[in-house]
Amino acid sequence: MIVGVVDAVVGGCKRVTGISQSFRCLATVVKSVPITKPTLNDRNVEYWERRSSEEMESASRWGELSLPIFDTATMSDDEFLAFKGERRLRSMAFKYNIYSDVFANKVIIPKKNVSAVFGENATIETAFYRGNALEASKMQSQPSLFFTPSDKKYSIALVDTDGRLDGKEGQLANWIVCNATSPQLQGADVVLPYIPPMTPKNTGYHRLVLVLMEQSKDVNLANDVNKSLEGRYISLSSLMAKHSLKPVAFSFSQVCWDESVPKAFKNHFKMEEPQF
Repeated sequence: MIVGVVDAVVGGCKRVTGISQSFRCLATVVKSVPITKPTLNDRNVEYWERRSSEEMESASRWGELSLPIFDTATMSDDEFLAFKGERRLRSMAFKYNIYSDVFANKVIIPKKNVSAVFGENATIETAFYRGNALEASKMQSQPSLFFTPSDKKYSIALVDTDGRLDGKEGQLANWIVCNATSPQLQGADVVLPYIPPMTPKNTGYHRLVLVLMEQSKDVNLANDVNKSLEGRYISLSSLMAKHSLKPVAFSFSQVCWDESVPKAFKNHFKMEEPQF
């Protein structure tokens, strides 16, 4: 249950005076733009071209300098790697103890990009990035997934790292799908249907982690879980080891209690929200 630095929508916004306006651009709906990985020489040439540009200097002084905007949630894998997304994600994962609490202290360096989007557009308020805070009330319906398909099959798990109420190590599984070939999940097996965040009052922020796992063959996870609350308590690292699932991408957000949580407990588990 950690709250702190957020590294989410990155790239740039219109240069304006005042810090508050600069931060406001993070909530703007943005679209991905193509990115190519520059060489060191390319960077040096671009740097000195910008330093010597009278036009850019004038625009900067008058507050009219604009920079390209792009959204990390919807980047292709190539764009993600060109952006050094794996390094940024690794840094934030250490900060939020994701490696220790989800991957059994194994440091996963992703080579793909994955995100879940609640709504029509990916913004800092609707999508999984690297530690941004989302509202439980806006996560009541199953999200849209984003990842670049390949010739592999994948399992997807959305887990609440702080969601177990039995005091044991592990996670609460909000959603598990296996044998997926695309983010649209056509033909995939839904092992556990999606449930919204179960974040009881006074338990602080919960870290919800979305993990994309590569399969070497078709898998059947139905015997490892069930739809009851206790049946959704898992150890994702043990599940991956048992079925030879290789984590290739992940993203995460933080969610805390709001008025939608008691309704979620009643609707999905026919029980009152636990009191703390």
